[in-house]
Amino acid sequence: MKLEPSYSIGNQFAETFLMSFASYQILKTFPKTGTNVGCVMEELVFKAIVKIDSKNMESDSVEVHLRTNLKHLNNQTGEWHFVNLPYRGAKEEDIHVYGQVLVLIDDGVFDYIFRAKSKCEKVGVYYPGEGKYSTLVVRPPKNMVLYADVLRVPYMSQIIGPLWGGNEWSGIQSMKNGFTHIMCLAEELPMPFSSPEGRCFCQCPLVQGVKNPLNREAFKRAVFWIKRSLRDGYKAPTTKLFFKILVYSKHGFGRVGSVMVGFVMMENPTIDYKEALDKTFLRRPVLPHRGLEDICKCLFRKKKDSLKISGLITDNNPELSDSP
Repeated sequence: MKLEPSYSIGNQFAETFLMSFASYQILKTFPKTGTNVGCVMEELVFKAIVKIDSKNMESDSVEVHLRTNLKHLNNQTGEWHFVNLPYRGAKEEDIHVYGQVLVLIDDGVFDYIFRAKSKCEKVGVYYPGEGKYSTLVVRPPKNMVLYADVLRVPYMSQIIGPLWGGNEWSGIQSMKNGFTHIMCLAEELPMPFSSPEGRCFCQCPLVQGVKNPLNREAFKRAVFWIKRSLRDGYKAPTTKLFFKILVYSKHGFGRVGSVMVGFVMMENPTIDYKEALDKTFLRRPVLPHRGLEDICKCLFRKKKDSLKISGLITDNNPELSDSP
């Protein structure tokens, strides 16, 4: 468990507490205070029910935040940070709801606490009290435990046009499903067939487990292999109508997801890492590997003056430039 850096609030906190408590007050939260359990890849709702004295204060003048070291899709560092909980509406007179959905991306034990404050205050009021943190135990993905049978069948997601991401069984049945270009990112998996029989097969090994850093050169090779395969497929008249590309690993969430994020960021130089991650996550769950953000920012720097359109490439705009 990581400990939050200590800081002294002193008299300022006491004065703020006395001044604001009569105007607004957090009544309850979800998850409840204490110890709670979640799972990687799970969407967890953080919600606060706040009573606001409408005679003295409007609902839009109150802000609610979550202070945590939780690793989620919007903050992967594990450092302490505030998450804004937007206003969601009123349940009844003077009772208001603030909340946000976070996608958990790493297992471990994390702490969190809720805070409400008016926009003119610097500190605000912590719930259930200053320093009284709740704990969230994040377990490995349910997919790997409860849904093990699902992973014994192909689980594929279309990322863009002819490009798909999948798991081990997607690779095993890749030829049956008509894939012409196949890349395996799992160093622990053998070639899924005795002979590629005219298919283009590539193995670009990356280490399993999101806590393991990505090999930069292998990651770069994988991203540019996708780029070249798309380019060659679109330009070859004999395969243009039916070529399909599969990128797979053991489960298809960590290594495949990370490489897809890199590819989306490379082909859309006007977007940043977070946007690329969000766009990819809409198509397939992503468990970002350690160091993914730094590698992507280094290899695929955002270009402000690029003529490319932000967003995923589509079949209507298939032209791909040559790799550097």
